[in-house]
Amino acid sequence: PEVAGAWTVPSYSLYPVLIGIEGAPVQEVAFTRELRLPVDAIVRDANLAEGIDASLHGGFTRPPKPLNPGIRRLMDHLRQAGASIDLPLDFTPTGGCCDGNNLAAFGLPNIDNLGVVGAHIHSDQEIMEIDSLTQRAQLSATLLIGLASGALPWTHREPRT
Repeated sequence: PEVAGAWTVPSYSLYPVLIGIEGAPVQEVAFTRELRLPVDAIVRDANLAEGIDASLHGGFTRPPKPLNPGIRRLMDHLRQAGASIDLPLDFTPTGGCCDGNNLAAFGLPNIDNLGVVGAHIHSDQEIMEIDSLTQRAQLSATLLIGLASGALPWTHREPRT
């Protein structure tokens, strides 16, 4: 029965928790033994509480994507392409992970900032700003034309990490 002012707790709840290392650049955090042991201890301690069944799922399954010279050069080229269409660009590490992490591990510089503008990514509340479709298409085209024409100089790939 529901009681006024009381919370109803479902029998099963999933709460995602993001874990980082204080002071470590986002791109350099790896799920090493040093990180895994304290996380395992947190899960073990949580399971000591009555009514709690905590478990760890997933992990860091992709390599880090460090800001190496190739990625920095590509970021500079993307900034130039954005400036040429009056679109200032900022780059902020998010701690996210994408296929670009796998590409970077093979020495292929890549950028994640070419998608549409929106909010609440990968959730049931995800939204997209419709006007950003045209803007991002222009940005992609400007970058690719600059690279293909040689206006934005490029060498093929970085050494494998």
